[in-house]
Amino acid sequence: MKVSVFDRILTLLACLLLLAVGVLFCGAVLNIFSLQLLSSYLVQYWYVTYAAALLILLLVVRLVYAMLRRPPREYLTISTQGGHVAIAMETLKQIITTHVSQRQDIRACQPLVIRTQVGVRLCLKIAFKPETVLPQATAEIQETLAAHIGNIVGITVEETSVLVDNSAAAAQR
Repeated sequence: MKVSVFDRILTLLACLLLLAVGVLFCGAVLNIFSLQLLSSYLVQYWYVTYAAALLILLLVVRLVYAMLRRPPREYLTISTQGGHVAIAMETLKQIITTHVSQRQDIRACQPLVIRTQVGVRLCLKIAFKPETVLPQATAEIQETLAAHIGNIVGITVEETSVLVDNSAAAAQR
């Protein structure tokens, strides 16, 4: 997922604040700054200290929230004799789209993969060319796709549903 410009600016600001705090502490350790002088400035300008602490707290909370809100990638896990294999759902969708798009009578295909207890259910939204015989084409896609997914990925396709929608393809022209 791409990080927003706002989050990048906040990350830069947080890094600069941490760099400044690190320089102050290194200066105090190397006796460049007096700890008493530094603490007297912090006490004298307490409102600046509280504002900086609040700003750092808000930055950290915002950045943690930005990291946690990313949607997790969905995987389909298959158990084999040697262990487990995880296949990303996007990879499975790409395999389906590639297989279905090889047919000459298809304009567009949008797959949806739903996990079940035994395997997967496939829902396809397909735009056909006008001269296509729909019952024959959809039956062929359902049979060949289930066999293709079974051979390539090794999972059971319980059901393949096809929605024929040529309106989306007509709108794209």
